[in-house]
Formats: sequence, structure tokens, C-alpha cells
Amino acid sequence: MASTSPIINIRQFRDEDLPEVAEIFEYGMMLYASDSVESKAQWVEYIRKSLKADLADVEGTYMAPGGNFWVATVEDSNGESKVAGMIGLEPKDNGEAEVRRVSVHADYQGMGIGRKLMTYLVDWATTHHFKTLMLSNA
Repeated sequence: MASTSPIINIRQFRDEDLPEVAEIFEYGMMLYASDSVESKAQWVEYIRKSLKADLADVEGTYMAPGGNFWVATVEDSNGESKVAGMIGLEPKDNGEAEVRRVSVHADYQGMGIGRKLMTYLVDWATTHHFKTLMLSNA
């Protein structure tokens, strides 16, 4: 019996996605923490601040100023859609934008979701006349 690949869709963020987005963000950021108590405490604080800043106002931070924020969804065996990944584009000055909050849930890594999110973002940014995309990691 051949296994079927899950259906992966990229769509714009909705407010009801926030709990799943927050979970994916927290998990992804904690991967950067070392085993030291100090490192974990620093990352927990960073996550807390981020959840109260840009991720508390996705519309205002990413969409309203001309950027965007997307989620990748995967249909489970019951046909229910789950958020599997995310990516944001925050506009800056002079046609520049920063790629932010790129993360894929651990259960869905290795399925090409990150690549699909990045391709979607680049295509959208090109269509919307961004000249430079910047990406940094933690």
C-alpha cells in the first residue's frame, strides 16, 4: 500500500491560529537553548517578550504595514487542518523586508514545509516589489 503525502497548504495567518503559532515558536526557540539554566532562562524570557510583542499583534506588526504572515497547514487523517509551520515578512524602509518567525512544528519537519513557506514568501515579496529580503537566525 503506497503512503500518501499529507496535503500542505500555505495561507494567511488568522487570529485563531495564534495558540498553535505560539506553541511552534516556543518549541523552535527552545532548540537554541543550551543545557545551562542561564541559557534556558534567557530563551524563556525572549519567548515571553516576543509573545507579548509582535506575535501578540501579527496584524499590526506584519500585515498592516504592508508585509504578511503565513501559516502552513497539514490535514490530519480526520481531514482536520493543523498549523504545521509559520513565516512572517516585516517591511522595513527602501523596499527592504525582514523574514521573521520561520519555524516548523517538530512533527512535520522533513516534509519540505519550510522550503514551501520560504518559496511562498519570496514569490509574494517579489510580486509586491520588495527589493531586498533579510534573514537572521537566533
